[in-house]
Amino acid sequence: MPDMSVTLKNMRLKSPVILASGILGVTGELLINVANAGAGAVTTKTIFLEQRDGNTSPVVAEYEHGLLNCIGLPCPGIEESAKEIRIAKAANILLIASVGGKDTDEFIKVAQCCEDAGADALELNFSCPHAEAGLGANIQYNRELARSVVGAVKKNVSVPVIIKLTAEFKIAEIAKIVEAAGADMITCSNSVGPGMLIDVHTGRPVLSNKEGGVSGPAIKPIALRAVYQIAKNTTLPIIGTGGIYSGKDALEFIMAGATAVGVGTSIMHHDLEAFKKINSEIQKYLEDSGHKNLEEIRGIALK
Repeated sequence: MPDMSVTLKNMRLKSPVILASGILGVTGELLINVANAGAGAVTTKTIFLEQRDGNTSPVVAEYEHGLLNCIGLPCPGIEESAKEIRIAKAANILLIASVGGKDTDEFIKVAQCCEDAGADALELNFSCPHAEAGLGANIQYNRELARSVVGAVKKNVSVPVIIKLTAEFKIAEIAKIVEAAGADMITCSNSVGPGMLIDVHTGRPVLSNKEGGVSGPAIKPIALRAVYQIAKNTTLPIIGTGGIYSGKDALEFIMAGATAVGVGTSIMHHDLEAFKKINSEIQKYLEDSGHKNLEEIRGIALK
């Protein structure tokens, strides 16, 4: 039987399929359920120091090619989030904490608290496309700020630091910047955009915030190209995300250079069965093609 395990720095994952930040990552119990469903690791929703309520409904809209959301990064605050991390870690699962902040100091404090609570790695959210000024993608597009935050967090924690980016035309540029600043890994892509849907009966945008991040199958080719460019221009391990609904989707990201893949939007359509489905399809491909492990196919599109 082919070996499905992968290594991300100090973490040995039994499966390359990870729960992406943004869905089912709120409570320790949910994170444990996802791990038991076949996820090699789980990622929390983005955590801030203080409680955040997020945007008012409607904040999610499906369309024929994917999903738009403007949830607005709601969070119960670091104290409650740390409790949930401890609950999840008590079940001996691999956990990545998604870290947010309005400034460098908040990123450092949240990162330290998450590490103290037991997080195996930290994923700095530089890329939410519908966050207010100073958060999310506003950090990715401020190259000096991105460099500064990465360096500051790295000096204050000992676990691996992952940078979550959204696909952009100059993705190699920001990837090289965070690598030089000390990042250990990159996750790409967050939802892209922002985008918009309009209700033709009212003539108004569907979402309360008017705009939202686009995820699902529509962004897979964009995310795939971004992962390819990151792999081509850096030496960092990559968690590829963006429209992964099947084993074939996951394999494309791995062939583009990703070590692991993140699953989010597809859970809304397949529930936790998404992990079993993707894992079994990857395993079948390896068996049918005669490959012993995923490392044999990782990055072959770059050659």
